[in-house]
Amino acid sequence: MLKSILKTQNPSLFDRKVKQIVQNIIWRCDSLKYFESKFKDRLKSEVGLGDQFKELYFTTSSEDKVQVWRRKSTAEITDRLIFDIILMAY
Repeated sequence: MLKSILKTQNPSLFDRKVKQIVQNIIWRCDSLKYFESKFKDRLKSEVGLGDQFKELYFTTSSEDKVQVWRRKSTAEITDRLIFDIILMAY
């Protein structure tokens, strides 16, 4: 089972949509790789928010977690971490 940990919250429409996407697909995923794949597919298939939305968000992964990031459009500001997705072991 996967668990999402919200790291930063922003009231923007794009961030709220990504939060909704993560919450909708996380319960269907049983591995981090599968989550990462589904997240990327869902971003690509999203309509109505423009191409900028699809390019703003990306994931990074390690053995124990996947992170969802938002790119910043200006060079002097760093990217912002939105979610940590971890694998819960029982």
